[in-house]
Amino acid sequence: MISDTYARLAELRSEAGEFDAAARDVEAGLELAPAPSHFQGHLYEVAGVVEERRAKALDERGDREAAAQGRQRAVGLLERAISIQDQVITEALKSAPEKPR
Repeated sequence: MISDTYARLAELRSEAGEFDAAARDVEAGLELAPAPSHFQGHLYEVAGVVEERRAKALDERGDREAAAQGRQRAVGLLERAISIQDQVITEALKSAPEKPR
């Protein structure tokens, strides 16, 4: 899915320190994955990683307050990713055939 390509671009850009561009890639991917799905969950996970990297860079520059805010954003995004993936797994298990006994 194209949304997963945006997730990969965001990962690469954030590795290069291009945090704003990475965040825009995540947003573009989310436009293509508006409903809870593996892809949407992955995009939120990547958004959390982008914010973690941004926070680390801010911390290294000595901007402790902005770094702490970035870490809080990262935690929120990662928690959302977990929630979405949990929902996706729960729905998949509901439709899975019952195991024979």
